[in-house]
Amino acid sequence: LDELLVRRKSVAAWYSERLRGVDEIQIPAPSAGGLRMSWFVYVIRVSNAVGRTWLMNALQDRGVPSRPYFAPIHLQPFYVERFGYRPGDLPITERLGETSLALPFSSTMTEQQVDMVCEVLASLVRGRLAEGNRAGIVSRPRSTTVRSRRSARGSCCRACSFSSA
Repeated sequence: LDELLVRRKSVAAWYSERLRGVDEIQIPAPSAGGLRMSWFVYVIRVSNAVGRTWLMNALQDRGVPSRPYFAPIHLQPFYVERFGYRPGDLPITERLGETSLALPFSSTMTEQQVDMVCEVLASLVRGRLAEGNRAGIVSRPRSTTVRSRRSARGSCCRACSFSSA
């Protein structure tokens, strides 16, 4: 178990090192008080200027699987029916739900795989921001069309293999 946790911590550290400073992407903050993080997923937050759904689809087109991560619990059918929650009741929670994106993550990932994911992601973000700047756009409307999470060139399993196409 300790070896698994060490490997996951390494993968998370590789992601953080490579994504730190990428505009419009927020990486997980280290825990306060020296708590030991038990990594099982690596989740970033994507700004509206990039758009989570756009980024997820663009990553998929390049063989990098990703998934929306956080669905606000208060908007799940049980809570809506039982307690009458509606969109807008918890705006911060809903914002987190709209911007959270899980990247490929496994204790078996190599540093080269993390490099490839981060290079593709950073390139897409730079291109999206440059496109927005050319058009004079500060923030883009979010697309709500999410294509299938599976890619012909990648998978969301423990043995993820990626193509750098």
